[in-house]
Amino acid sequence: MLRKVNVIIYLFLLKIKCLFLKKGRQKNILIIKVDAVGDYIIFRNFLTEISNRYPGYNITLMCNVLLKDLVAELDQPLIDSYIFINHKTLNSDWFAVLKQLVSRYYLITINFHYSRTFVTDILSFAAWSGDKIAIDGNDLNMNRYVRRLFNLCYGTKIQIPENITNEFAILKFFTEQITGHEIEVNQPDLQIGNGKFAQMIPAGAFVVFAPGAAVENRQSSVDALVKMANYVLKTQRICFVGSPNEIPLVEQIKDKIENQGTDNIIDLTGKTPLSALPYILEKSIGVICNDSGVYHIAVALTKPTLCLTGGGHFERFVNYPPQKNVRLSYHHMPCFNCDWKCIYKFPANEPYPCISAIELQNIFDNFSFLEQEFMMRPN
Repeated sequence: MLRKVNVIIYLFLLKIKCLFLKKGRQKNILIIKVDAVGDYIIFRNFLTEISNRYPGYNITLMCNVLLKDLVAELDQPLIDSYIFINHKTLNSDWFAVLKQLVSRYYLITINFHYSRTFVTDILSFAAWSGDKIAIDGNDLNMNRYVRRLFNLCYGTKIQIPENITNEFAILKFFTEQITGHEIEVNQPDLQIGNGKFAQMIPAGAFVVFAPGAAVENRQSSVDALVKMANYVLKTQRICFVGSPNEIPLVEQIKDKIENQGTDNIIDLTGKTPLSALPYILEKSIGVICNDSGVYHIAVALTKPTLCLTGGGHFERFVNYPPQKNVRLSYHHMPCFNCDWKCIYKFPANEPYPCISAIELQNIFDNFSFLEQEFMMRPN
């Protein structure tokens, strides 16, 4: 508690100091986007739009420290400097972060969050900046009265039309209002070169299987994942991918896979940097995953993709405009789009009810469709 008070006092002292500092002449823009992998992939195409709108400006990106290598790999040419922050915990050195925010004057600060948080708005408030731009979004992560109070620190607040519900479309509209011109792309687009991380990528044809999710309750049960793996292994090789935290999950799956399929398993879980993940997916013939960062990377790469998903953010984060090579396996319930505020009681270590209810036959049928129509083997 004392540390929080000290941080707040330090913040206000910095704001007072800004009144006496000389504003720099250099053209600088601060962009705040501090959430997870999937959110970044949905957002990153708009970096180009901002860069094109403000030629000659230096762009500073404030982002999640966990994405440091991935962001540098995909978008370093667009970004002049970084400020990294741990958005999930209170372990960040807030004194250093706040000091960095006033070490440079930004003509424009852009908060690229629809579901703004106390942290993102504190960062916006702290920035030594002229115009500050934000989405006047929803109250998912913050009390509406607190959000309205923070609205006072933004010179420009952009309202999103009610008929725009998809996260990519939300950020597209937001960016269009900033840049003043229409953006043609309607989904994340990721173009990567060949040859990088070649030593980490398996030779031959393989299907990427990413069984984990950022929140454990949003992934299928181990038994369901084993049955999926056994089904895919009848015709394809599987390459498991995931973070080091997901190694125990993958080991559980591998231990229960039928013996005849074990020779066709490649396990890269916890063995590759996050920056290599897009290259591994690009070389695959298809991807099986949950509603996770892997899903959004696969969609951006236009890979044949099967996503197992619940209903928490179905319209906002999963249901992109229909694509023939993307199939969604889900069990629709009246409570869909609940923001993961589940109305049902279920064990804390089990999947959400809408995920548990996904029928295996639906998963098998979707995979077979993708396999027959889109999973072309490399020459």
